[in-house]
Amino acid sequence: MTEPPRRRLRIAVMMHTLRPSGAELAMLRLLPGLAEHDITVIAGEGGPLEARLRELPVRLVRVALPAQLRGLGRQTGWRAIPAAAVASVGYTSRLIGVLRQGDFDLIHANSTKAAVFGTLPGLTTRTPVIWHLRDQLTREYMGRSAGLIRILAGCFAAGVLANSASTLSTLPRSRGPRVVAASPLGPEVDFDFAPQSPEPLVLVMIGRISPWKGQDVFISALAALPEDAWKTAYIIGSPLFGEDDYLASLTRLIADLGLADKVVLVGQVDDTTPWLHRAHLMVHASVLPEPFGQVIVEAMAAGTPVIATNAGGPAEIITAGVDGLLVEPGNVNALTTAISQLHGSPDDRESMIRAARETAAQYRLAAIAPRVLDTYAVTARSREGQRPL
Repeated sequence: MTEPPRRRLRIAVMMHTLRPSGAELAMLRLLPGLAEHDITVIAGEGGPLEARLRELPVRLVRVALPAQLRGLGRQTGWRAIPAAAVASVGYTSRLIGVLRQGDFDLIHANSTKAAVFGTLPGLTTRTPVIWHLRDQLTREYMGRSAGLIRILAGCFAAGVLANSASTLSTLPRSRGPRVVAASPLGPEVDFDFAPQSPEPLVLVMIGRISPWKGQDVFISALAALPEDAWKTAYIIGSPLFGEDDYLASLTRLIADLGLADKVVLVGQVDDTTPWLHRAHLMVHASVLPEPFGQVIVEAMAAGTPVIATNAGGPAEIITAGVDGLLVEPGNVNALTTAISQLHGSPDDRESMIRAARETAAQYRLAAIAPRVLDTYAVTARSREGQRPL
């Protein structure tokens, strides 16, 4: 007997911003795979991704996120909480109005911040909220708010999607389905590998400019390499959430180590594939457990060998010594040794490229989207008959 077709659902995808951070880029790549449902994206803040979003078969609604709420993050002090609480009243009221008007079956909260902001509107309108965890819910990663967020998710999430098993493990208990759905590769990844130019090495690091991403560790490791071992290193990304001081410190570090003619701070880049193709190695040096590591999979698909830190998502993606190398987080000497190892072994790099492309194929949209669609179906069935007040 064939299974009956799934009901077409009305899904509200909550995105707190349309700036190009990891969660937003991941959702942009996921949305084409959700086209069997009616998708409305509710965005709290505009950004460069808005134009790309409008090219997709989704509806976009802006519910402006007050500045007091946009600024909330890991480093937020308690003094900011009262103003944020006041600002949240009007924002929550507007969200409730949009949800009632749309008569949605489910809310897919694309980030921790979106999930927290969507909890009360979801409860008020009796719309189940699926939390998409893209952050490790630990004190180390989230600060003092981690415990409260775990309580909220455990009590009010109707289902949980997580970008890695490591991320999911930081939420010990929750209701409804618990599914690992990694961030999918984008359509721009063609799995074509162009042979690299001869040594010395060209290296690339891609990610938001932030202390926990470890750009300083990468720069320090480069300084310890023999001068003739590498030609150029490109650091791609920009500070997004008040981390401009860290960017300034990287500029000073590069100058202090005498690397100004070899290390280039590129800034934000929309399509990183050309940069991956020109590099011999991609380094991912997060000092905290990375929730997933989209750029690792992108590099593997592009044919660029990867060195990453052995914590969180990267340790799930990479089989050390087979399709990449893993090093201890924050260990400059270990990173320098790993770069030297691959510098001296072009044959090892070629072997890793072949294995890495096979690994990356597991992260195509066609493999990831069904996990999300199944989560929608299970969550919707469990709440059948509940309609907004």
